[in-house]
Amino acid sequence: MHADTSLPETKDQPTSMIHQLVEDLTHQEPVVEKTEATSHPYPVKKYSKWNLLNVHSWAPTFVNFSGENIYTGLSVMSQNLLGTTIITAGYNGNPAYESEKYNINLTYRGLYPIFDLDYRFGDTSFEMEGFYTNEEDDFIYGVNTQQTIYHHYLRAGASLPFNISRGHYSRHFEAGARLT
Repeated sequence: MHADTSLPETKDQPTSMIHQLVEDLTHQEPVVEKTEATSHPYPVKKYSKWNLLNVHSWAPTFVNFSGENIYTGLSVMSQNLLGTTIITAGYNGNPAYESEKYNINLTYRGLYPIFDLDYRFGDTSFEMEGFYTNEEDDFIYGVNTQQTIYHHYLRAGASLPFNISRGHYSRHFEAGARLT
């Protein structure tokens, strides 16, 4: 293989040096022959749309995608290969949100209405200590309690996204309902 002699000369180097460089690089490149691995096509396998789990990333923070917030904690994200099922799970280490420490969110986009299911779980400590009196009698009552209160939050919903884009402008709106 010879270099193309129609290349224009550059101001820095004469044409003969460029041609010599092209020749040297051409001789250094290995010749790639067709191997058995590249000559056979990949096998075709049936893909079930019910393959819902494909963990693709994690983060050392708690990411709340619906609220667009980031807190200290841990998050794991999954999306199947068709992009129809999205699962996020995490631990929120922010003390202000201890009633929602653990979170799992499932979104299914395989059908036209988009289905969402969000479950949050956490606990808070409840301490009460002191004395009080009742107006009806003259007794003094003493209270000393320490309890853990468990919080469960479940939200289910469905939404219909509409894309009414035309031309250079992107227009979207979504109608939906949620039940908490």
